[in-house]
Amino acid sequence: LKVKLLQLASTDVLEGATSDLNPNAKRTVRHQRVSAGELGEVDLERAALMRRVANELRAAGRLRQSAEAFRRALLMTPQDGWLIYEFARFLRSQASAMSDGRLLSRARAGLRLAARRGSDDAVLLSRIGESFFEYGDLPQSARTFGHALETNPRAFRAELGLAEVALRNGKLAHVIHHYNGAARIATDESSARFARREADYYALL
Repeated sequence: LKVKLLQLASTDVLEGATSDLNPNAKRTVRHQRVSAGELGEVDLERAALMRRVANELRAAGRLRQSAEAFRRALLMTPQDGWLIYEFARFLRSQASAMSDGRLLSRARAGLRLAARRGSDDAVLLSRIGESFFEYGDLPQSARTFGHALETNPRAFRAELGLAEVALRNGKLAHVIHHYNGAARIATDESSARFARREADYYALL
């Protein structure tokens, strides 16, 4: 029903179409959006719905339609850091499934752009840092986690992320430091207990 409401083409139709926009066309549309000022309430609601549908289609395995929904949502709200992050994750899953290095490069570029667009959102930055960690880009992951903590010194996931990066780099003193930091800023006892347990374990090592 949502696909019909948003007038997304069927998978068969999209199969023969490229998933990439013409770069010049993309810039033109974005310029038109920016010069027109703020989006109207209806446009914002449509962009939000398009984003939700894109993620639902991805989960359902309807990847062509998911890509099209992400494309349309990005044209309407190109500055949305969370949307760019979710699209980058979509590209990463596609890159893995298709063994496509070009898509992997685009996914990483998307994460870097999402970090710039969401530079004041510690939660988003923590998620992006985790994604960089998954991709094996430890320096970028550490920088993003650090930025998250600068934005919000109580960013629990960022402290955990820095502990994981330090562990991967074999720096046990840093691991202990970041787990202790996470225990201090945890918002619930179970999270604090987990962080303290990890800190104590690596201290014993």
